[in-house]
Amino acid sequence: MTCAFLGNPRPTVTLYKGDVNITANSKFWYNSTSGVCTLVIPTCTLKDSGDYSVLVENELGKDRSSCTLTVYGEEAQKPGLVGH
Repeated sequence: MTCAFLGNPRPTVTLYKGDVNITANSKFWYNSTSGVCTLVIPTCTLKDSGDYSVLVENELGKDRSSCTLTVYGEEAQKPGLVGH
């Protein structure tokens, strides 16, 4: 996921999944250079589905951009269970 931003003075960037700050979470790869913020989920699972947002702010104001990630796939079948 990528978004572009512009601000002077240079804004800070904070990433969220729902209401949880994920900026420093090691599960996600994050880069913000030259006004472009990129969030990568290298090992994406069904649990990563949800609402994500980026908050960009400086002393003059703030703005937020959001998106919804939907991960499709089958969960691994548990041993001993038979699907019907």
